Amino acid sequence: RSLLSPEDLSCRIGSDRFAIFTATSHFQPDSWISALLAKIDEYGLPIEIGLNAGIYVTTDSHIKPARMIDCAILAQLNIKGNYTVHYQY
Repeated sequence: RSLLSPEDLSCRIGSDRFAIFTATSHFQPDSWISALLAKIDEYGLPIEIGLNAGIYVTTDSHIKPARMIDCAILAQLNIKGNYTVHYQY
């Protein structure tokens, strides 16, 4: 929660898949992912956590959230299994 602004919305949409809706126009995926992984590291888990994300950007406020999620999932599928690229638009 500390990485999200009060206007952001986050939810779990599957076993290991989460959605974050943000209205910010200056979202920085690299710094946000780094901050999230640093927060996870604070738990001291004896495993390495990897993360990849699909990002969908829109200015159309009439697009349904389900379509936004579908578009982000399609972007994420392009990098699944790639350990050097952490996000895709």
